[in-house]
Amino acid sequence: MQHAALKQVTRRYQLLQEIWPNLFMLTGRFAGMVQYV
Repeated sequence: MQHAALKQVTRRYQLLQEIWPNLFMLTGRFAGMVQYV
């Protein structure tokens, strides 16, 4: 039971690691676009 919960948390953490850089890049790109306006 506890092992399954741990696996779910690990999977969620890996997903966050994959999404975070893309999110950061998108925010940076958006900030760059705002600067040009």
